[in-house]
Amino acid sequence: MCNSTTVNSIRIDCVTFDARDPDLLSGWWARLLAAEVEVDEVDVDHFWVRGAGPTLLFMQTANAKTSKNRIHLDLVAEDVSVEVDKALALGATRATGVLAGPFPWTVLHDPEGNEFCICPAQ
Repeated sequence: MCNSTTVNSIRIDCVTFDARDPDLLSGWWARLLAAEVEVDEVDVDHFWVRGAGPTLLFMQTANAKTSKNRIHLDLVAEDVSVEVDKALALGATRATGVLAGPFPWTVLHDPEGNEFCICPAQ
């Protein structure tokens, strides 16, 4: 059991996405989050999005996404409809079926099909 006085020696560094086109996908997320993309100087197939919460890392993979994510990002917005419209204008698509709700949040897919939610701030 965790104790509030215990100092953890482990922490989350970043959230990593496998991507067919990590350059394109990291740029898309950076535009959505008004953040910056950094290219790894050692491994040029690694793209980092920093400055909008947890760091996101996008790495090259040959495989396309084939099923629902086991983990996804929940983004919080003061005005969900404004941010959903922004995401759609950038190329996101709305989730369909059971993922479409009805919920107080909106489930979307990024350009490679990864689910994410835009949630009310409350």
